[in-house]
Amino acid sequence: MSKLESGMSCTLKDDTITVNDDLKISFRRTVRVPDISETNYLPPNLGAFPLEAVSQHSARLPKAMVVKSGVFFPMYR
Repeated sequence: MSKLESGMSCTLKDDTITVNDDLKISFRRTVRVPDISETNYLPPNLGAFPLEAVSQHSARLPKAMVVKSGVFFPMYR
């Protein structure tokens, strides 16, 4: 758990960031939806992106990213 400057606490568990034991944030994989004027149904949920703490990978990440700290998730085109 970490305390932010604003007094909020954040935890990272199971690919979810929890803020103040209340707000849960995750990033979901999905397929691209065409940008057309027709109505599209929501794409299928392909699961959550894996979230990783920057501090756990500091030796392999750019220094600018390590200084900022936080979390990251891998995304491929």
